Amino acid sequence: MNGISKLVRASMLVVCAAVLVAGGFARAASAAPEFGVVDDTSLYADEGGKAFFSDLKGVGMVSDRWSATFDGNAGTITQQAFLDKAVPAAKTAGVNITISLYPASASIAGSMDPNTFCQWVGNVANRYKSVNRWIIGNEENTTRFWAPVSPSNYEATLAACYDVLKGINGNNTVIGFGLSPRAQNAQSLTPVDFIKAVGAAYQASGRTKPIMDQVGIHPYPNQNAKPQPAPDQAGYSVKGDIGIPQMDVLKQAIYDAFNGSGQPTTLGGLMLVIDEVGYQTQTDGLAGYTGSEISPTVSESDQATYYTRIAQIYACDPSVSQVLFFHLVDEADRGGGWQSGLEHADGTAKPSKAAVTSAISAGCPGGQTSWTPKGATSTTTTTSTVTAKPNFLTDPKNCGKAGNVVPSAAHATTGCRNGLSTIISCAKGYSDKDKKFANGCEARLKKGVRKE
Repeated sequence: MNGISKLVRASMLVVCAAVLVAGGFARAASAAPEFGVVDDTSLYADEGGKAFFSDLKGVGMVSDRWSATFDGNAGTITQQAFLDKAVPAAKTAGVNITISLYPASASIAGSMDPNTFCQWVGNVANRYKSVNRWIIGNEENTTRFWAPVSPSNYEATLAACYDVLKGINGNNTVIGFGLSPRAQNAQSLTPVDFIKAVGAAYQASGRTKPIMDQVGIHPYPNQNAKPQPAPDQAGYSVKGDIGIPQMDVLKQAIYDAFNGSGQPTTLGGLMLVIDEVGYQTQTDGLAGYTGSEISPTVSESDQATYYTRIAQIYACDPSVSQVLFFHLVDEADRGGGWQSGLEHADGTAKPSKAAVTSAISAGCPGGQTSWTPKGATSTTTTTSTVTAKPNFLTDPKNCGKAGNVVPSAAHATTGCRNGLSTIISCAKGYSDKDKKFANGCEARLKKGVRKE
């Protein structure tokens, strides 16, 4: 701090105070998270997913998350033939792709060398440079995906992959964790305990650089709960578990693990990604499905209501950058797949499809969610939030890179979201029908016609 003028210091203290009042730094309060799905249907489609992407954008979604798995060989990209076809198709369609990179089995994860895995990550990222969002790992707090569960090994893996990805492209977004909402057995860890242990490993390593830009969470409702609870009642009673309405628990865990270190918390710009969430629907008697259901389901009307509420909860949380429903299209196998999509396995729409479209268009229905960490002091908060570097993901004056000012657009309020100039809302009487930023809100609505 010795080289910073008194004026700059004073300005940064004002910023810190504003952050505390707002309850944490995140995207602009008027902005909305990016909505999308977790669905490999587009990845494996014969035509590269063109029809899928068109369908997706019709819902008002612009993001899809795929999986690519590591088989232990850094030189092999198992899904390469499909990625070669689908990545360019997504770019042409204007769909943002996030790829979750993780070991193909729990045993590979438990025995692999972090540097070998991250060499493979670098090979994937170098081949598909139009993709710039990468999730490292998948539910590492459970033995289903990482056995034995090892916070120290995961921290070393995340740190090494962060350096590799940033070395390839400084604008790559590195998403950590992708946490299971609960410990599934005695050998697994709750998400809070896992974050705490990863934070301890990071602090012990002496590293001063970050290890992630965003944090992923899979806040499914408890699968042991029958009937499945509505989103606002879907929090977990077990200490350390994290459900749909418990992002405050996640933010506190991150704060406790990393505050005062080189890894920002949500007070310093770290964003949250809801990178899997969903409710299965009843499919008995419907065509296109096989097998017997083994997990709890809800009615299609309840799913529509619940998905509307999920969109509202996260649209009002300025720390959430992406919300990804699992899936767009149901998997056909009731026993081994998941029937939580907006469409049935045969492509026909469920009521949730129209409900989600309306919810995305409506945005946050009330005030923005605020959060202040427990146990925060002026000293620790100042350390974690003061930074001279703009947040290129959300700063409208430095959107995507330094000095890139978000331009105005006709009949629209504009802002910066995930490093891209974005239309936040339309003036009364206008709609952004074609979803093109350059045109602004180009469609004039007739009187009496409700905006869709």
